[in-house]
Amino acid sequence: MPTDQELERKFGTILPLLDERQRRLLLAAEARALGYGGISRVSRASGISRATVQTAVKQLDAPALPGGRVRGVIVMVVPVIHGCHVYPTGV
Repeated sequence: MPTDQELERKFGTILPLLDERQRRLLLAAEARALGYGGISRVSRASGISRATVQTAVKQLDAPALPGGRVRGVIVMVVPVIHGCHVYPTGV
């Protein structure tokens, strides 16, 4: 099991090279691999809040969106004089 200093070095090397989503997923995978107390250790070593790491673990456990999508479909409602039309966006 890596020490907190090893985790700090690891995160200090790799996290600056990743985008926000990739950082969260890496931290979540590391926390899960560490087991009990992993979220707290990853949070301390990375400087990322426990809440963010917890949310990332939940995202890692969630099923992937179809079609390789990162985000869900957003529906935009545009009011019209005699009613309302719904236009899907991001499709």
